[in-house]
Amino acid sequence: MSIDIKSIPSDRLQKDEVSTLFAPSSTYEKITERESIFLLGPKGSGKSMILHYLSLPVQFERYKSGQQENYDKNFFGIYVNFHKHHFDRTKEKLDKNGLPTEIWNENFTHIFNLTICDVLFRDFSKLKDYPIIEITNIEEITVCKKISQVLGYDEQNSFEHLREKIRQEINSIYR
Repeated sequence: MSIDIKSIPSDRLQKDEVSTLFAPSSTYEKITERESIFLLGPKGSGKSMILHYLSLPVQFERYKSGQQENYDKNFFGIYVNFHKHHFDRTKEKLDKNGLPTEIWNENFTHIFNLTICDVLFRDFSKLKDYPIIEITNIEEITVCKKISQVLGYDEQNSFEHLREKIRQEINSIYR
């Protein structure tokens, strides 16, 4: 009798597979007890899996499947799959010494920040469909106004509109 064992990176798992395969440990409990954390560990140690598990889309999946007790409405992870987003189009520009140029660092940082906002507002838009976390219209408008100011945009009043503006900027960078 042989057992077929496969190793699959968490970024290739579907939301329901992440919920099924993730086994919270004492380390997980420590992570969710803190206000903010920085995950550091070797390849394959579970950093991406933890963020994937805590991401709002996976929490929504657990909520929809009747596992309301298994979501954490006070904490969520932002999971960005670098292969599915814009980073595969970002080519590093090196100077004569083989180091990343200052302009490349600035562009990458800007694209990274926009991508985090894109994912965050995608997830916030979906919150209206689930009673996990309630965001009032006033809170949504306030957040959107502040982020619009930071990004130098005309005032946006909804997560959907702000996300569309962010996506337009990301796409304009690659034209």
